[in-house]
Amino acid sequence: MKRRHLLAAVGVASVSSAGCLGAGMPRDAVVSAEQESPPASATVVSYDALPQAERQIARTAIEDDFYHACPELPGAIRSFAERFEGPDDAYLTYRETSYGMWIRIEDTIRAGTAPPPDADPSCGFF
Repeated sequence: MKRRHLLAAVGVASVSSAGCLGAGMPRDAVVSAEQESPPASATVVSYDALPQAERQIARTAIEDDFYHACPELPGAIRSFAERFEGPDDAYLTYRETSYGMWIRIEDTIRAGTAPPPDADPSCGFF
């Protein structure tokens, strides 16, 4: 009987650690970038034209494999995502190199010109 309680507790802990812990939906954001040449029709966003807070998001996504915020989402993540969502594919130029972007805020993918990060960032305990 005790084994069932332990297995149930472990199962609940692993499910709740998949996203940010707390009431309601997960509150996290993930940004990933991959070096990629944009097509001629793509919109290109210059890193140098971004506000400082958005630059930090972009730089972290490029230099650290991904950017992850949880459980508090900075206001800059939404404005950053808006630059890359829409009907046109948008890419980022950083230090004369182009990057495709993958941006997920909570449960919505906002941009997808790059694949998601290999590691699935989590806000859980594990």
